[in-house]
Amino acid sequence: MISLKGSSKVGSQEAEINLAPIIDCFTVLITYSHLSASFISLGVLDVTVPSDSADTSSRIPTPINLTIALSEGGQIVVQQENQTNGKSIRKNYSIRPKEGTWDFDTLVSYLSTVHNQYTNLEGGILTADDSVAYQNIVKAIEKIKTVIPQVAISPDKVTL
Repeated sequence: MISLKGSSKVGSQEAEINLAPIIDCFTVLITYSHLSASFISLGVLDVTVPSDSADTSSRIPTPINLTIALSEGGQIVVQQENQTNGKSIRKNYSIRPKEGTWDFDTLVSYLSTVHNQYTNLEGGILTADDSVAYQNIVKAIEKIKTVIPQVAISPDKVTL
């Protein structure tokens, strides 16, 4: 109810809101969102975070810890730490950039060799310098997962 001022009669008048333009607008927006949603595809990376849980006692321990580090300038360092006879043996393998870019083909080749040596190798840890672009990290994860089923991302840097 709206009261009218300036009128000699004291009273009220009902106002109606026209909903037709609002409904038309929402109809167009809903149609547009449904049509555009069919063209959107979401990519999912299945990565984990390394953890120290007590639940690992039921699993067979992997005799190797594998860490892949992406360094500034396109260099990749693969660090493998083997546990043999109670001794820890650490070995580093460095992959230099090929033609100014990351050499992921050599990385996959080396990881295939390691995976053939240690058939129960289930995963590795990926680290990267702060200056490494996100797209290069994603590309590295995709390449590593062609050989090793699980990849964990860690913020810790590799000490050589």
